[in-house]
Amino acid sequence: MISKMNHYVEIINSSKVRSNANLIGSKIQFDLGEWRKCGFYPNNGVVGIVIGDAQSYEGLIHLVQFGDRIIVPVLSSGVRDISLDEFERRYPNNKIIGRATDEQTQNDFNVDEVIDSIGNLLSWN
Repeated sequence: MISKMNHYVEIINSSKVRSNANLIGSKIQFDLGEWRKCGFYPNNGVVGIVIGDAQSYEGLIHLVQFGDRIIVPVLSSGVRDISLDEFERRYPNNKIIGRATDEQTQNDFNVDEVIDSIGNLLSWN
């Protein structure tokens, strides 16, 4: 059973995902390389559980778990809180919504993410 103490979120802006964060914790890599192994990409609409937070020059980054080995760093502005009921109802759809496209699995970085990151650095946003 899923604990009611967890923090459940939905990705609402995939450009806020940090696919090149190159973070490693508990021997699990938190970036595009690990997602490729599973054919996963954290697209808008995917739901998960926040398992930790980190601070970056861009602001607070949530570490969001989407499966056994899928952990995604995403800025707090790229997610919205959802209820346990909504999470349980929508979680099975992650396999469809989070399926990586050929373009996503071939790219080494997400252009929208890079532009967003540069914009934050230069205070465009």
